[in-house]
Amino acid sequence: MTTTTHGSFIIERRYEASPQRVFAAWADPTAKRAWFAEGEGWDIQSYELDFREGGAERSKFHHQKGVETFGEETWFGNDTAFNEIVPNERIIFTYAMDRNGVRFSVSLATVEFKSAQQGTRLIFSENGAFFDGADGIKMREAGWQELLQKTGRASRERRHIEAVTPQQISIQVGDAGTSGLWLAPDDPRALYVFAHGAGAGMAHKSMAAIADGLAARGVATLRYNFLYVERGSKRPDAPALAHAAVRAAVAEARKLAPSLPLFAGGKSFGGRMTSQTQAKAALPGVWGLVFFAFPLHPAGKPSDERAAHLSEVDAPMLFLQGEKDALADLTLLCPVVDALGARAELALYPDADHSFHVPAKSGRKDADVLADILDRAADWMLARVQPNAAA
Repeated sequence: MTTTTHGSFIIERRYEASPQRVFAAWADPTAKRAWFAEGEGWDIQSYELDFREGGAERSKFHHQKGVETFGEETWFGNDTAFNEIVPNERIIFTYAMDRNGVRFSVSLATVEFKSAQQGTRLIFSENGAFFDGADGIKMREAGWQELLQKTGRASRERRHIEAVTPQQISIQVGDAGTSGLWLAPDDPRALYVFAHGAGAGMAHKSMAAIADGLAARGVATLRYNFLYVERGSKRPDAPALAHAAVRAAVAEARKLAPSLPLFAGGKSFGGRMTSQTQAKAALPGVWGLVFFAFPLHPAGKPSDERAAHLSEVDAPMLFLQGEKDALADLTLLCPVVDALGARAELALYPDADHSFHVPAKSGRKDADVLADILDRAADWMLARVQPNAAA
């Protein structure tokens, strides 16, 4: 004799993308498969989506550690029927799940997409019946919490796809000139001007990844070369010359998008040169500074001398730092940030080094870590533009 339990839950999420984009993440087969079916450790045997009223979604999958968890090779099946679809407003569907061919739950779910300030408010509700061996309502809700987080990323990736390609521009720095790359999505709500590290220019893949990722999250970017990179040298410019480049890039950004809230910073050396520039004299119109891997000291030479100028920075600051960064001993960096008070925040990423690389044994991938970092950077900036934007 089987037993049946019933349960329900409601989840609300806010996304920094339009209802059309969030809805598309549910309607487009490629996008839906990416956030709903795929994931680290999961093998997908089959997936199909016929997104229309009366249509169906079916998938079969198993986890690579299923034997460890369930004591046997375990395949899961999901069989969904779409009952009502109102584009960009509502989806109502029923779905059944089975394990090794034995049904263990049947649910009715509703997804509502509501316009909200700076994006979309999604309301997901489910009423389910769970049979013997079922995961239960608490685990089901936790599963949807994780899936809806991935939905947000899929929505932002659609924004990224629609972003324009980088536009090369010229920036005048005194009597010299350097290059910049301007990248903006179709509806940016902030602008981040950022410089590269000491060993790589603005075209490096890590710089491109930051620019692309921020565009996907509604932030336009202007990245630029310091003069030494522009002329083909490997020796960084003297601080005064680097500061001049920072000021010139910020001024150029203001010309490119005078109405966008402006933030500045950089990766490693570029971030430190930006903070030094701001400490000497405030960069006009800059709302805050964002540092990707602030280089507190040379590798193997712990010191906080490079942080002395930060007390003169009169602007909010966000430090994005790997816990294994050889250029930022946490026993030194944490007190530095604490001493800056409410104007500074430190976000730490376990196992990540100065390049935000994580070892395979950590169980995470570099791309996942960078996505978390970019989420934090974009949320931090947009929260200052509109206090409720990142809610």
